This record gives sequence, structure tokens and C-alpha cells, in this order.
Amino acid sequence: MMKEKNPVDKKQYPTLLIAVLSALLVSIIVFVFAAPPIMHATIERSVIRNEIETAVIQSFRLMRYFPWTSEARSAAYRLLSMREQSSSTVLVGHDFVFKSGDQLPILPEKYHNKLPMAVEKVAGAQQNKLWRYNLQERLGEVFASLRDTAQAKRYLLMACLGFEKEHAEFRAYQTYMKLFDISLFSGLFDEAESYLTKASVLDVDGSIARSELVVRQGLLAFERGETARAADLFQKTIDMVSYGIAEIEQENADSNRPEITIEAQSSYQKAKHGFQRIEAMSTDSTDSHIYGSITMQNRQPVDVTVTLIPVKEARMAIGSTEHIQYHFQTVTDETGAFHFSQIPLDDYTYVFSFKPEQLVGYGAFYIPPPFSVTDQQILHHDISIYERIAIRNPLGNTEMTESGELSIEWDVVPEAAWYDLTLVWFFGPPEAPFRNAYSVHLARTESNYYSTDVAQALSQIQDRSLSGLNGYFSCNIKAFDAKGMLLTDSEGLLFDNDANYPMWHIVFR
Repeated sequence: MMKEKNPVDKKQYPTLLIAVLSALLVSIIVFVFAAPPIMHATIERSVIRNEIETAVIQSFRLMRYFPWTSEARSAAYRLLSMREQSSSTVLVGHDFVFKSGDQLPILPEKYHNKLPMAVEKVAGAQQNKLWRYNLQERLGEVFASLRDTAQAKRYLLMACLGFEKEHAEFRAYQTYMKLFDISLFSGLFDEAESYLTKASVLDVDGSIARSELVVRQGLLAFERGETARAADLFQKTIDMVSYGIAEIEQENADSNRPEITIEAQSSYQKAKHGFQRIEAMSTDSTDSHIYGSITMQNRQPVDVTVTLIPVKEARMAIGSTEHIQYHFQTVTDETGAFHFSQIPLDDYTYVFSFKPEQLVGYGAFYIPPPFSVTDQQILHHDISIYERIAIRNPLGNTEMTESGELSIEWDVVPEAAWYDLTLVWFFGPPEAPFRNAYSVHLARTESNYYSTDVAQALSQIQDRSLSGLNGYFSCNIKAFDAKGMLLTDSEGLLFDNDANYPMWHIVFR
């Protein structure tokens, strides 16, 4: 005999409905608050594992569904930096290599057009309007680095108006400075002047901050051919920065910690560089020529920017955080050649600007040291860049005890007359991302050490400084020609994204 089911009392329906809706609402609230941090953690893990495509997809998903969150802002900034990487450069000069930008992967091209709209959505969803305008400003900076001046000015102007509306005058002031730089670089002098006019009406206290405006007035005057006025403005900038630094040092006299801003350094450098450009104009040009070429393993790199910089300006050029346009600057043609003429008498050095992808797989190479230019002189500089030396044995970091013997094998460089071997010894906790390390010079090979397909140096390490130490080591090999010029090395100019190497790397001394 079947029992009848007790029917639910209809009076309980509202109570059950409220309970179900309450549970659903609580679930939604928990999901909204818990999902963004979880997605952010997932993105971080994907980046660490170098799963770039997965990280990008997850970032766009986070920005789409939770645009108002701090995690979405973080994702937007990361993607913008990845997009900017496609415009990053590697500056190579005598004794230095410097890669601009962060060590981030490049955003895949199929996401380029999608990114601005996604960032705009995140910016528009921010409750704090300053965060909104910060994102717009960053978007403008990225477009400026990509040389898309129309889009750069569009977003920077939006940020300017927003900062002014929120009474963030100093932020608006700084953004107008960026707009000026874009217009001046594009040759739009009247437009550049209008940005300076707008910036000048903002209430910005302090001589150092005001120096950013004055030095740009000098740059504009110089481009218009008003050299006397430009010189006065450059001198005024230097005086303002010097006075501002003195004030800061006085205020921090007790703590002995003067705070010199990047903006102050930049203004000072721009003014000094402006004076040098005026001085160069007054110097008689010579009938000298410099012919050069760059060859990379039987191919010629196109569109490498070659800059001829006076030695006295070289430190300023390397240390500057902003782009400075030099008079003696050209790009290599389809044969990898470059040429300079009518060069004022001075001592010069080279700075080459490569795209990162142009140097992948290549080793360090010899850059001509500083040289003098005299009248009616013809100079030739041919630069060859070789593939990075591949070490066959040992591969990567290897553990070795004090009494161990070392055998190193590497791919031969046909043009090399001899090699220099260095052991880099790491000691400390193996799990530490950065461990103590020092280098031990191993050997200089002679010609009879290498055969047709492999160069091998066999010797016992005799170095008392290693006594009692066990740890991991890696090897660095440099190849030199018969004149002692560096051909290439095993480390290379650019390092893998997941490699633990510094941004700076000495090329040649």
C-alpha cells in the first residue's frame, strides 16, 4: 500500500522562495567578491609558467566581467605594458647594453585592437575617477611609444581634462608636458605651444616643477630658430633646478637625504643638451665622412637606428629617461650600411638602437671605442654580430664538488683566434631566486685546443677560493679574433624571459 506524500503547505511557499533567493543572493555576492582574486592568482601562475596566451585570455575575461575591481586594473596595466614591449628598444654602445621597458613578454598581435576598448571599459567602471584618468593617461603613453600620435593625444587630452576637473592640477600639468613632447617631435610647433600655454595657467608651486615648462619653452624656441631666446630659457632652467635642489638639501639637512626628482634631472639634462646643440651650430662643420655597416651572420639588419653622440653627452644620453632627438642620427639601409657627413670637430661614440627581436640568439659584440673627428677625414666602421656560442657540455647550472674535474664543450666560432672561459659559481640556498655568486677565470685557450667541430678545454680547477664550497656553477665563454676584438659570447645580449640575469651587461672593456 503506497503512502501519500504530504503536500507542502502553500503558506510555506513565500518562506521557501525567500530562502532560495537569499541563498542565491549570498552565492552571487560571494562569487563577485571571491572570483576576481582567484582569477588574478590564476593569471599570476600562468605568467610564472610562461603560459602567455592563457594569461592574456584570463586577463581579458577578468576585465570584461569585473571591470570595477583592483584586479581588473592590475590586468589592464600588465596588458598595456606587454603591448608597449613591441616598441621597446635595446640600446647598445661601448661598454653597455640597456633594454628599455620591463622584462615582459610581448602581447600577441591578435589582441592589439581589442586592448584599448577593454582598458576603456575598466577605466569607465572605476569609482575613483583618478584611477580612471590614470588608465587613460597610461593608454596615451602606450600609443605614444607606438608612434600613434593621434590616439596618444586623444587619450592624454581625456586624462588632462579629467585631472583638471578633479583639481589634480599637477597631474594635468605633467600630462600637458607629454602632449607637448609628442607635438614637438611631430614638428607641430603651434600645437606644442598651445599645450605649454594651458600648462602655464595651472597653479604649480616649486621651481623644479616649473623648470619642466621653462625648458620646453627653450626647446620650442630652438626649433623655431630663436637661439638667443632658447639659450636664455635653458640657463633659466638650470638656475631654477639648482635653486630647487638647494632648497631640498636645506629642508633635508637634518636627515641628510635630499630628494631629487626624475623630472628635475630630466629638465636639467634637457637644458644642458640644448646648450650643446646651440654650441654645435656655431661650430664650423668639417668635410669629414663616417661610413659604417652592420652584418649579422650573413644578413643585414634593416632600420637599426645609429646615433653619433659627443663623448661628453654619452652619460647623459644613457641615463636619460626620455627620448632626446639628436642631430646626427640615421638608420641602416637594406644593406645594413649607414653614413654621416659634415660632422663638427669633436670626440664621438656610437649608440645603436635595435628591436629586441633583432638580437635574439646573438652574442655580445665589439663596439668601436670613442673616436675623434678631424677635418677632411674618412672613417670606416664595420661591425659584425655573431650568433651566441652554444655550450654543449655542461648544460645549464650544474652541481660540482670541490674535487670535481670540469670538461667544457662548445660550438666553435670559425673566425675566433682564442677563447676566454669563466666559471660563475653560485652558493647559498638552492631555492633562493637570487644567490651569491662570483666569477673565476678558468683558462685562455690556444689555437691547438679546438678541432673542426668542437672547442674543448680540459683542465683541473686550481683555485683556493673554491676550497670547501659546494654549489652550482655555469660557464661563460667569449670568443676573440686575432686582434683581441670580442666576436661573441655564450650569454648573449638578450636573455630569456625566465632567465635570472641583470638588465645591464658589460659588453667590452
